Amino acid sequence: MLIALGRGDTRMIALLNRALVQGRSFRLPAGVVGQTWRDGCVPVALAQQLARACGELCGAANSPDIIDDSVVILATERRDPIVTSDPKDLLRLDPSAQVIPI
Repeated sequence: MLIALGRGDTRMIALLNRALVQGRSFRLPAGVVGQTWRDGCVPVALAQQLARACGELCGAANSPDIIDDSVVILATERRDPIVTSDPKDLLRLDPSAQVIPI
């Protein structure tokens, strides 16, 4: 999502505008913020409980990417959709995740 916004992706801008009109906020695991920072998002710390859950998912799914794991876990816990340009990897971690591909 952040990369698409940074590139001026019109689909992402439209989605962001629609979400803002609806009064929605955006949550990002702190690791995502570390990869790409843009204003207007709420970082969520990778605290001990989330870090353990990410490690468990990494092991169970044979996943090398703790950032993807944290995105899926937070979205699942909070019933948030995931906006991503990489839906395949995220759906592999949780096929029931609500993914909005961009």
